[in-house]
Amino acid sequence: MNRVLKAALLGAAILVIAAALGCGGGESDSSSTAANTESKPRNLKKYDFIFHASILCKKGLEQADVAMHKAAGEPAPKKPSSAPDWENSKLPLKVVLPAFRRITSELEALEPSQADAYEYESFVKRLQEELKEAETHPDAPISSRPLRGAGKQAYIWGLHACLF
Repeated sequence: MNRVLKAALLGAAILVIAAALGCGGGESDSSSTAANTESKPRNLKKYDFIFHASILCKKGLEQADVAMHKAAGEPAPKKPSSAPDWENSKLPLKVVLPAFRRITSELEALEPSQADAYEYESFVKRLQEELKEAETHPDAPISSRPLRGAGKQAYIWGLHACLF
């Protein structure tokens, strides 16, 4: 009986491994292959798109955090924050405007799938408008959070790393 139980368990383990290796689909479509070979991502599924856009926002906001520390005369943190403390900053916007411009430019270059294009383009348009307005008042404090509306819109859409 002990030998039968061992054989049954071994057989079950082999079936589980075979099923795991056999799953995952051999589907391959040319559009995903084409998207991976181009210099900028095109027509990504929403999850992949949000992941890529979130990385852009995270890196840009980390650059803004470093700029804020340097402008305040503080050493740049070893691990910059991707969620800087906007509300308590007395620094002028001109300190973070270059990072905001870079983020906006990089987000403009992304192309979402057709299903998500309207919402994403609405977010990018709002970001552009708020950035343009912020550039007219470069000496306003960062705490005024001029890109707040775009940040909220990004969050609602799923870009949680774009909290301006």
